[in-house]
Amino acid sequence: MNITSSGPVTTTGRLTDGTVLTQSSALWADGRAPFFVMLYANKGSMLGTHTAHMATPAANLSWFKAGPSSTSDRTYAAGFAEIGLVSDGVRYVAQPGTVLALSAPPDNARLLFAEGGLASSAQVADLDQLLSISTTNVATLRTKTTGNPCLFTLKVTASTGLFSGTFTLTDGAIVRKAFYYGVLLPHRGAGEGFFTLRQLPNTAASPILSGSARLTGP
Repeated sequence: MNITSSGPVTTTGRLTDGTVLTQSSALWADGRAPFFVMLYANKGSMLGTHTAHMATPAANLSWFKAGPSSTSDRTYAAGFAEIGLVSDGVRYVAQPGTVLALSAPPDNARLLFAEGGLASSAQVADLDQLLSISTTNVATLRTKTTGNPCLFTLKVTASTGLFSGTFTLTDGAIVRKAFYYGVLLPHRGAGEGFFTLRQLPNTAASPILSGSARLTGP
């Protein structure tokens, strides 16, 4: 969320089903900003208000999806009833050194993943990944044979407070690649985000679910 001195508030981001959104509105005198965006080919929406004048910005939003956005939609295609959301965030200011005030490397960070159908994978136990993040915020991960069987990647962008990456699950002959995205939350000492994953048996008709992604200390 970006607030300009003249009043406009611009929000950009990704929902936890992978939907990318951008929305702009005016800043009201009481520090709130209205929020509304149509989603899923007009079969869903998100609406509510942001409170932007606080040290920790907050939002009260409602999010719903009535049905598939297209015949090829596999991400919660049946839709979902209205979900009430309360945001958690803080004004982000990039600091020198390692993000999240992590200790010195090596092995000073951990990636954790949950839900999203991971329990069905034979590699579910391999999704707790220890790694190193340097003082210039470059991530170094183990190789496939030395503790990184899911081939995790991680990119940390300290200037914007974002992180992203991939991991790969192998279940017999079935190989699935998942993408994850998140934001750094210095006041929580962690980064929080999500991943999306096509479910087994990984055909064109298989549903796509989302789960949580977390970057934290070791």
